[in-house]
Amino acid sequence: MAFQTFILVLSCDDKPGIVAAVTTELSAAGANIAESNQFWDTQTNRFFMRIAFQVPVGVSREHLERALKAPIDRFGMKVSITDGGRKARILILVSRFDHALLHLVYQIRVGWLNADVVAIVSNHNDSQRTAELEKIPFYCWPVNKENKAEQEEKLLRLVQETGADLVILARYMQVLSDNLSKRLYGKAINIHHSFLPSFKGAKPYHQAMSAASS
Repeated sequence: MAFQTFILVLSCDDKPGIVAAVTTELSAAGANIAESNQFWDTQTNRFFMRIAFQVPVGVSREHLERALKAPIDRFGMKVSITDGGRKARILILVSRFDHALLHLVYQIRVGWLNADVVAIVSNHNDSQRTAELEKIPFYCWPVNKENKAEQEEKLLRLVQETGADLVILARYMQVLSDNLSKRLYGKAINIHHSFLPSFKGAKPYHQAMSAASS
């Protein structure tokens, strides 16, 4: 029997019985769970879950949505179900240092990351050569206090025009405005290892040391 993979992502207020309700309905629909991750944000009491599962070919997303209607209504869930075989369309933000960008490009090249890069946006020209070699559209949009709002609007338009599923900050050394962060809610991730968001901007390690010693 042939199978197809779907990805279920959900969020709702945390209550007992969420996992049991969802997995019971998936099992009844003939699903086999391949991966499951969950997180409870204790400050907001929000529960988040991502499940990758396989169902026989022919089981549609609409059928799965109907099967999950009871727990969705019961817990007031926000739910998305996507085709696991579809390549994610990602837009990458980078500044001068490109090691995080190059790591993403390498993972895509060797098949570890199932994605297409629809654009690279930077506030410097340093990564233009990489974009040209990979045949990825490149946009250099310098950011300062005077044009920050304008450049962020350009970024939002590009996200819409390219149909990007996800915006990845790959050592993008700009603090996103509250407006941009809200409008990219659920569609942006920062992959640079730093102390963000506790310590914003440049030299986060220096900021952390200063905070620890004060």
